[in-house]
Amino acid sequence: MSSSDWFKIKEVENDIFIVEEPGYVQSYLVNGTTHSALLDTGMGIQNIFAAIKPLVREHVSVFNTHWHFDHIGGNALFDEIGISPLESHLIQRDISSSELSELLNMGFESEDLSLPPGFNPEGYKILASSATFSIENGQRFDLGDRILEALSTPGHTRGSMSFLDHRTRSLFVGDLVYRDTFFVQFEDSDPEEYIHSLEKVLSRAETFDRIYPAHGEYALPKEFLNTVMDAFQKIAQGAPPDKIDTTWNKICHRYYFNGFDILIKPPGTKGIQIFQHL
Repeated sequence: MSSSDWFKIKEVENDIFIVEEPGYVQSYLVNGTTHSALLDTGMGIQNIFAAIKPLVREHVSVFNTHWHFDHIGGNALFDEIGISPLESHLIQRDISSSELSELLNMGFESEDLSLPPGFNPEGYKILASSATFSIENGQRFDLGDRILEALSTPGHTRGSMSFLDHRTRSLFVGDLVYRDTFFVQFEDSDPEEYIHSLEKVLSRAETFDRIYPAHGEYALPKEFLNTVMDAFQKIAQGAPPDKIDTTWNKICHRYYFNGFDILIKPPGTKGIQIFQHL
């Protein structure tokens, strides 16, 4: 299977393209007149650079929403990479096939998702990459007649970032919100920070009209943020979990809501460490 077969690319706004790895994750290509910004680089299963090359401007940079493997898989294919300084060290070593195999078994095979014909998990690894620039809250990146503003939105991870395209009034939120399972069970997840990030984004609601998440249905109405906020506040107020979940080989609490659920570390616990370099 070629890169063009694995990735499904579609223009969703004026010079904004969704780059889907169906069932897994979606990246976004935002084009200005002189520069292109690729928001995340997917899982590294196929060559995302080859897939987007016909669409990019002469100058293309990666903007990572956070450091998780399904968002940095193709980083090493690019010369310019930006990420929060809180997470730049987390992309600087290879992720081995054994580590990725464990994640595939836990997160994907249980959902019967398909991989490319001939794909060999034993040969699958993600190469190290190095940040060439930092992404800080409030920074504005000029792509040429298009401004992309970075918003710090921690909670899922410490350095999670969202990006606001001022031209189309579209907000790209990474793993902050989507219609699926929210993963807040990791060691670097923080439920309180999650609420603060939702408050921050909601305070900017007059600047955007729609939300583009890194997983699942798109585009989402911005009113969905209020629904998610209500869910997190319910948890913060002490609501009992709907299920004690051990999918990740450690006790987590799972809460079910209309159209999504939240997997969260129990209060006072350390949470799950994905890799040893965290």
